[in-house]
Amino acid sequence: MTPGTEQDDIVAQLRDFLHDCVSSAPAEEGDRLREAGFLLAGMDAERNREMPARVEALLQSGGGESAALALIGRDSPFMVSRGPNGRCLASLFGSDAAEEIVAEGATVALALLAAFASAMVSRIESDTFGGPFGEGIARASVRLH
Repeated sequence: MTPGTEQDDIVAQLRDFLHDCVSSAPAEEGDRLREAGFLLAGMDAERNREMPARVEALLQSGGGESAALALIGRDSPFMVSRGPNGRCLASLFGSDAAEEIVAEGATVALALLAAFASAMVSRIESDTFGGPFGEGIARASVRLH
């Protein structure tokens, strides 16, 4: 990537968002979900223009995990777990399930968002990103703990 490009800006935003997800407390989950909705809408307004309103409606009904799942998309294979320390792990898998991205968060939703942001960064940086944001994670292969 050429320094200063739009992709660099997107990667920087995603890295900041990833850090925020990993370091957020459970009470900040709604803020991160709203932020993710606006990030996706900003990256692909045509495809995701309704995402902020959809996320807000799910949050108003107590559906933080549902909002996170809406953000990562229905075609993204995932797995979540919670350890004895209360921290959650989320794994997103590439389309062939051979590659995996793992991220941690204080809640299931935060862990899913962190894994999704990590997958997007990986896709952009490895030049495997080809379609609209949010359409699965293709050939991502990063582990973040």
